[in-house]
Amino acid sequence: MFVTDGAYAFPLVRSIRNLLGQSGRNIEDFILVGLPPEAGQTSKASRSRDYTPSNPLLDPSQHRGKRYTAELYGEADAYRDFIEQRVFPMVARHYRADMTRKVFAGHSLGGLFGGHVLLTRPSMFEHYILSSPSLWFHGHRIRATEQAYADAHADLPANVRLYIGMYETPGDTARHYRTAGMVGDVHEFERRLRARRYPGLRIDSEVVEHEDHLTVFPDSISRGLQWALPGTEPYTPG
Repeated sequence: MFVTDGAYAFPLVRSIRNLLGQSGRNIEDFILVGLPPEAGQTSKASRSRDYTPSNPLLDPSQHRGKRYTAELYGEADAYRDFIEQRVFPMVARHYRADMTRKVFAGHSLGGLFGGHVLLTRPSMFEHYILSSPSLWFHGHRIRATEQAYADAHADLPANVRLYIGMYETPGDTARHYRTAGMVGDVHEFERRLRARRYPGLRIDSEVVEHEDHLTVFPDSISRGLQWALPGTEPYTPG
């Protein structure tokens, strides 16, 4: 399993695995690989550059404002290639990993990056766990990526789970996501891919009750792990 935002996600996923895994009962044993920020870069600078497929700062129709405050965006293709060409061989060389069963997990911009990989090089991973993907980024630019993939391909072989918190949509409480309707974006993304009728695609989404953008990832990863790497038997309280 490869997780973005490794400084945060790696210890979280490790702890969830230790709680739910229980010798492979609820979650199959797996090798966890955290994808951290570049050395010497802040998390914001590194993830804004590496997880985004385009640069809205070069687009006159997009306003920097409060949304686009990093110095650089749009290097997702290069980061995807780095993972495939450098990280995968390193993992295969040093660990007893089944590289035919790779799982991706990402949240927010990390989820957007996962969606971009899915639509540009889907065979990189067998399972995609996309938590609160920032599909709004750069005026929903991912719609054009999805259309380009559909125009050129008859199949999209991948297993995809999308998770989104119920509050990730405009509303009247402090927990609501005020600037984007992310719940609607996830449903639209799922509908678009389902409508293509790709024979190799398995996709589903879930709105997680009582969660917002900052609280949903632990729930998403717990559910996603049990979906992508189911264990040998259900959990029995001890």
